[in-house]
Amino acid sequence: MNQRERQFKELVSQHKDQIYRICYGYLYDRTEVHDLYQEILINIWNNLDSFRNEAKISTWIFRIAVNSALMFNRTSRRKSRVFVDREISPDQFVASDQMAEKKSKEKALDFLAYCISQLPKEDRLIIGMVLEKVSYKEISSVMGITTSHTGVKIKRIKERLSKMMEKENYEV
Repeated sequence: MNQRERQFKELVSQHKDQIYRICYGYLYDRTEVHDLYQEILINIWNNLDSFRNEAKISTWIFRIAVNSALMFNRTSRRKSRVFVDREISPDQFVASDQMAEKKSKEKALDFLAYCISQLPKEDRLIIGMVLEKVSYKEISSVMGITTSHTGVKIKRIKERLSKMMEKENYEV
């Protein structure tokens, strides 16, 4: 394995979860998410030699992921759909009071995911990065907007999500 392949493998290993979350934040359909994920990996591989260390590698990867997601939508003309993939795991077999609490948390997360899916694409990508704890500076770099505008957009997105949840009389 050469240096480039090792670097790529390490990048994918370190950032695959963030990339998948961007994909899910953008599409929510498992088959389309996998296609978009593969497209992003191809774009990272193809552009690996162009990384100039002017930004953090995570910012560079987010930028590729966002641009790939936007291009994917333009070329595929697909509509976003909500898809929740549930697998049975051993931790689901817990005491009934714990189960009720777990179901309540899952319901809250599902509703939040639904509310996020109702946002415009750019806002979904921004809030996805916020949830990944990406700094405002990095988000602004990825989105091509100023840091102060990023802060304003994030505040407005949070307010919009809060109103959506209030409208449905949902308490978190």
